[in-house]
Amino acid sequence: MSAYFRSSLVCLTLLAAGCAPVPPRPERVVVVERPPRPYVVHVTQEPPREVVEVEPPPREGWVWAHGYWRWDGRGYVRVPGHWERVVAGRHYVHAYWEHRDGQWWLHEGYWAPN
Repeated sequence: MSAYFRSSLVCLTLLAAGCAPVPPRPERVVVVERPPRPYVVHVTQEPPREVVEVEPPPREGWVWAHGYWRWDGRGYVRVPGHWERVVAGRHYVHAYWEHRDGQWWLHEGYWAPN
């Protein structure tokens, strides 16, 4: 067998091996569990009462997250309600304020395990 024929055969073999279909990799799903962190607000002014809003009719596969008040450094601003896609095996905890040790703590909405 000539050297030219051998090198051609090696090149064709390597080329053919590079054209073989690559089996699909299984989809990698990463779930990051992070506990809800309260947002510390160093103010003595109590947040306003609940945000008054008209809750829309229920939607299949979605949860309405109620609006709430958030501190922006100068005063409370209204955060409107919004839709959250349902997460299997979890339930939605709406945002709420907690008064503790003379400070107001905002717990933003999150999905908790059932």
